[in-house]
Amino acid sequence: MLGGSVAGMEVVVSLGMKRREMAHIIRKRFDKVENAYQRVTEHFEVDDIHEFRIEIKKLRAFLRLLGETKGKKGKLPKRLHQFYQLAGNIRNLQLQQKRVRELRKDQGLPQAYLNLLNTEAATQILVAGNMARNHLSLQKERKNILSRLPDSLRRKGRERYVRGGGTHLEGLAATPPPRPDDTLHSIRKICKDLYYNRQYIGQEAGLELPSTLLREEGMKGLTDVLGDFQDMHTALELLHDRYTCLIADGGERAILDSLKREWEEKKRTIREGVNGLLVETVHPRQL
Repeated sequence: MLGGSVAGMEVVVSLGMKRREMAHIIRKRFDKVENAYQRVTEHFEVDDIHEFRIEIKKLRAFLRLLGETKGKKGKLPKRLHQFYQLAGNIRNLQLQQKRVRELRKDQGLPQAYLNLLNTEAATQILVAGNMARNHLSLQKERKNILSRLPDSLRRKGRERYVRGGGTHLEGLAATPPPRPDDTLHSIRKICKDLYYNRQYIGQEAGLELPSTLLREEGMKGLTDVLGDFQDMHTALELLHDRYTCLIADGGERAILDSLKREWEEKKRTIREGVNGLLVETVHPRQL
């Protein structure tokens, strides 16, 4: 099992957290989710979607921590999770258009490809807007979560949460390179979860996780690089035949092939950097 020290992590929880305290945290989290959600549903802009998704991830991380008290995995409500995924898809399509335009701003643009991305983004915005108007009530979701809170969050539950995350992280990090994309994505999600819950699990994390991972600079360095890797993974996914097979113009297909080669090389370079960081932070022993 991984071991280390608390490394400056702020500790709010010592013996346990009462239902009243948990409800306060949930309400604060939902207030931020709702503020971001209102901005998203007005215009579905990239930055607003990003902020909304970060607030959802923080809420989800806390629900997962609370789930350990009942010995099960805490989850987002189904419709909120569906909207979160839709918003993420929309943002990916918007970022891909921006990414392509910036890289090709002094050259010819693959306009037919950009039009396909824009059309799909517009379609998914309509679907997400309909869901927001007719099927998703954040007030209802908030009440539902508050009604299902455990009576308390005690040390045993926190220990189970941290130990499970640490064990899973160690197993994933021990996968021989080159690690599959899904493995690196899972490592990033676990690290983000632990980071978002850091003020509630400080003592337990200090016993179970390496000090390099507990320090903000260590965690941020790893998750930032893993985020860059995921960006390249998504960019290449959006160059799938599902899109490119609809491009008739040979010159435009050549542009997309060139972008694909460039992004594949960038992804390989980032992957190499990730391998080194995993040795230093997540799994300091010999792999």
